Amino acid sequence: MTPVNEPAQALPVSQLALQQMISAPLSAMMEAQASSALASAELVKKISFYEPEPGRREMAMADFSHQRNGETRQISVPLISLVPVQSMRIAEAKLSFNVKMVQIEKHNGRVKAMPAYQRSGETRKHFEMNMQVTAVQDELPASLLAELGVTPV
Repeated sequence: MTPVNEPAQALPVSQLALQQMISAPLSAMMEAQASSALASAELVKKISFYEPEPGRREMAMADFSHQRNGETRQISVPLISLVPVQSMRIAEAKLSFNVKMVQIEKHNGRVKAMPAYQRSGETRKHFEMNMQVTAVQDELPASLLAELGVTPV
């Protein structure tokens, strides 16, 4: 979303390759998920520990006491257990494209497709392509889980 004072800068469609059209939203979603994970980790780090003296870290605890049957009971729980830690996980993303293509080039075994745009008075041959891309969250590799000592569920 662009602030009201700043005009949005549009990139002419003619300068976008099909690959860019597909990869841009996927990259944005991955960046958003990474930013969310880093923010969650920072919150946990800030809330979970404190330094009673330089170089010594201890877990931050929340202490409670209550009366039960005339007896005072003390309860101490980690502070982080009382705070909801939000994290964003993109499990699945569905992107739909309806693109009119005017040029396809094959270069070094790779196909490059250019989207359509039309200058006044200019006509080009074109074709239309309907495309759906579905991206899903992948599991961590078994070798990494084994290295971390985590058993997959």
